[in-house]
Amino acid sequence: LILFSVFLMFVLSGCGKKETRDFHMENHAWTFSEVVGSENPVSDLECAAVDEILTIKSASGNKWELTYKISGKDTNSLIYELEYVNGTEAVNGMAVSSITEYAKGKYEYTLVIDMDGYAIYFYDRESEE
Repeated sequence: LILFSVFLMFVLSGCGKKETRDFHMENHAWTFSEVVGSENPVSDLECAAVDEILTIKSASGNKWELTYKISGKDTNSLIYELEYVNGTEAVNGMAVSSITEYAKGKYEYTLVIDMDGYAIYFYDRESEE
């Protein structure tokens, strides 16, 4: 009976809510927040990551496809290397997928892209708790 109780205690300890946060940018629905570094106002961008291609589209129809790969990680973020090829010229940058935490346990996933003098911010509110 004692061994059964100890066994049951170990099994039930794994049944509680375990918080796992997924920082992979392809697993989020990114919503545009802002661009820093642009002299022209930017009102809306779409961003989606699929199969190591990060696609950014503007409301005016412009489209940029960047390749990405993970270059670093810790318990609270993933860091990506980015590359955009424009004809024969390659532009490199980086992105960080992380979490912005708010009061009362609320949070949202954030994606910051730093490339060619611009910082582009996206968030995923659908994933907040």
